[in-house]
Amino acid sequence: IVGTFLFLHLKALGGTSLLMGLSVTFTVLCEIPLFFFTGALMKRIGVSGLLTLAMTAYFTRLVGYTLISNPWLVLFLEPCHGITYACLWTAGVSHMAAIAPAGLETTAQGILNSICWGLGPIIGNSVGGYIFEHYGAVALFRGGAGIVFTVFVVFMASERPWRQPTGHTEDTAEDTAPMAHVYDAQDPGEASG
Repeated sequence: IVGTFLFLHLKALGGTSLLMGLSVTFTVLCEIPLFFFTGALMKRIGVSGLLTLAMTAYFTRLVGYTLISNPWLVLFLEPCHGITYACLWTAGVSHMAAIAPAGLETTAQGILNSICWGLGPIIGNSVGGYIFEHYGAVALFRGGAGIVFTVFVVFMASERPWRQPTGHTEDTAEDTAPMAHVYDAQDPGEASG
């Protein structure tokens, strides 16, 4: 919804084409360096940690868009896109590679991309367009933030990355999460191949 409706929101706030161009520049300048560090970051905090960072940054962006009245303040929120995009894609690609049956790794990546760049935008833009037209940008972005928060709560309840293991002092909380078993013997760099 951000890619489709943010510029409409900024224009309604008095934003210029220059601001919109700078907004995209800020997002890209933040995401490119983060991709360089996400492999090491995943080794340190795991897939669950990357997803937590991505959801937190996206939630912050969506709520932030609803709080600004000066459109230029969006430039302070756009670095969150780099966190969202780099962490989400690194975690998503790694997770799909880890859970895909042997020989179907490429198919798994195709399914991930079809959902994220096909089904997601179809639903998000259709429902988002209706909400934007009838209720406005604030309702749309706050509704999106509510969905992200709900997914985050479900994710935290199912993954429980904070849970301390019992009986094995060398285990980490990541080792006790339901998704952890798919990453046991896999290096994050191998997951993207």
